[in-house]
Amino acid sequence: MVDTSEFVLQALVKIKEGCINCHVKSGIIDNISGTIFLVQKIRNHGAPKTIGFFGAQKRGKSSLINQLLRCDLMPVGMIPMSSVVVKVKHEQAHDPKQFTIDVIDANGSIETHVVEDLSLAQMLLTQYGSHKGSMSNMIDTINVTSNFSDSEILENEGILVDTPGAEIAFDSNHATETNASDAQRAIKILSSTHNVIFVERADLMQGVNSKEFFSEHLKPMRPLSVINWKDAYNLDERHNITDPQLLEKKKQSCMREIMLKTYGVNLDRTLCVSSKEAAKARKNDDKELLTRSNVPELERRILAELRNLNPKIGLETCLRELQKTLMQLDTETAKQVFLQAQRPFYVMLVMIKNSGMDNTNIAKIAREIYEQYC
Repeated sequence: MVDTSEFVLQALVKIKEGCINCHVKSGIIDNISGTIFLVQKIRNHGAPKTIGFFGAQKRGKSSLINQLLRCDLMPVGMIPMSSVVVKVKHEQAHDPKQFTIDVIDANGSIETHVVEDLSLAQMLLTQYGSHKGSMSNMIDTINVTSNFSDSEILENEGILVDTPGAEIAFDSNHATETNASDAQRAIKILSSTHNVIFVERADLMQGVNSKEFFSEHLKPMRPLSVINWKDAYNLDERHNITDPQLLEKKKQSCMREIMLKTYGVNLDRTLCVSSKEAAKARKNDDKELLTRSNVPELERRILAELRNLNPKIGLETCLRELQKTLMQLDTETAKQVFLQAQRPFYVMLVMIKNSGMDNTNIAKIAREIYEQYC
């Protein structure tokens, strides 16, 4: 397959510049920035495919990762736990009863532990990677490897990344020295993250302390926004809805609306879940409750994000997103912002035609965009 990603990237950058010059809505520019981020990751698709969970303290990042792993590996508790970046990856040849834990300190030295039990692995993560432990202030990163065959995300070469609550970035007025260290660790890992998951709590969404960090660091990275513990959200009594399904639908609609107003999230990329419901469902083998928790839907969305890192699939997604974004503009403005992108689009179409791939979806969508806005 001919590599057209360079020309898609050039076109998107030019279109973003045109949108800025034409003073189009900031949400449209954010959407283009997200598409640019995806193209950049596609061009680096050979790198490890990391899925990073970001958010302030006590948002349920670790508990969500446990549900996606289908085991209680990450320490969770009443006090903020994660203080170190923890990467969890699957290795098919690894003994599923063993966990290899590489503890990397600030100087790059590695201390390897091999444990035979899940509870021992969690104990080591508590000791080296949480505020409850005594060693975390000296540690930079922890890598956990095992045979996580129950996790479809890890089996598809995804690496789940738990990050410290970046409290100083979310609320500098209430930050401590420990918060500052946690925030720097979280921000440092952003540049190497392929898929960004922003986690907020259903009962804390109206706090504005996360807005600046989200807008500055996460929004340009095409985040999937997750509202955890959706079961903790209560509707105003004035709604007076008795039907359980209608009640749940209304609750999720209200939560998504609050996220839109607070953060300006892309509603197509916002999901309400409950790691608490998922944990209870798996404990009791309750498939209906597991479905209602929406954690399986989160897993499906992450798998789709991983597939988008494949150039053939991802570039088609990028062009479809661009097409959808341009359609939000009036025709005259769309043609004006597309003007500087004509050449990379034309070169891309020539390359596709010369390679005999003129009948692919990528070629079809690129042609439609070029013909409509030239």
